[in-house]
Amino acid sequence: MSLELVSIIIPVYNVEAYLKECAASIMNQTYTDFEAILVDDGSTDSSGDICDSLKDLDDRFKVIHQKNRGLSGARNTGLAQARGEYICFVDSDDMVSPGYVAEMMDAIKAENADLAICDVESAKLCEPSLDIKDRCTLKASECRDWLKDTRSREYVLMVVAWNKLYSRALLEGFAYDEGKWHEDEFAINKIIFKFEKAVFVPKKLYKYRDNSEGITGESNKYNKKHLDVFDAYMERIGISVQNRDLTLANVTLVNALYKLTELYFKNSTMSTAYQKKFREIFYTYRRYLDVKQSLKYRLFLKFPRIYGRIIGLD
Repeated sequence: MSLELVSIIIPVYNVEAYLKECAASIMNQTYTDFEAILVDDGSTDSSGDICDSLKDLDDRFKVIHQKNRGLSGARNTGLAQARGEYICFVDSDDMVSPGYVAEMMDAIKAENADLAICDVESAKLCEPSLDIKDRCTLKASECRDWLKDTRSREYVLMVVAWNKLYSRALLEGFAYDEGKWHEDEFAINKIIFKFEKAVFVPKKLYKYRDNSEGITGESNKYNKKHLDVFDAYMERIGISVQNRDLTLANVTLVNALYKLTELYFKNSTMSTAYQKKFREIFYTYRRYLDVKQSLKYRLFLKFPRIYGRIIGLD
């Protein structure tokens, strides 16, 4: 009995130190009917040559070389070339367990779900808030509940691209926002009201590598491009309102405003930028705050230092 083709999209940019290890973990998948699409996004190290050597080693690997367009551009190129009935993403400095594809495929088929989600091995993630020991289905509304606490493990698992197996139909017409940081925050907005059911596999099938050179690394901690995430939050608020999920709209709004006040007190060099973004979000969506929340954040607008002392941020 033939298996259904899975497209594994792997954006590649200057990862010569990690790429072979990543590729080996994909070659070792117990689910064998896959195509691995390596998108060399204008690498300036030997990554492009390594991609070509992998194609020669395993004919399931396809290689595309392109001028640098960023992670989103590389993923979009891979999506345009993907032939599989199911699609997943693997970052080229990470690794996956041998059962990464097989276990999520088994789950998505058994539960007739639109996507499967697995747990992640990462030292950066906190312990789970939910005690889930067995595979379980999640309604779309339950998936949106995972987006309510931005500091939780469940939030990260719901947002990131690379711990998921998507049905091709779910990604029909889908594209990543190019030029944006925190592209996964924008991407989840495009699908969170589109699917009916997900299935969660509580196994750490994906191994995330903490790369200090990445956008979440220490060297980029206070880069202005991190403000992109607040544009994603604004988009999520708007989409939630359109779909009559006012609870998610309110929670996302409060999370965005509070996070901006935190950043305001942590990084004085960007305090003006944080204040400006705070004002934009507050005045655009303030009608979705309750009276107490509105008064609280008006205090920050008028008297940020007093707000900081009361909240314990200053």
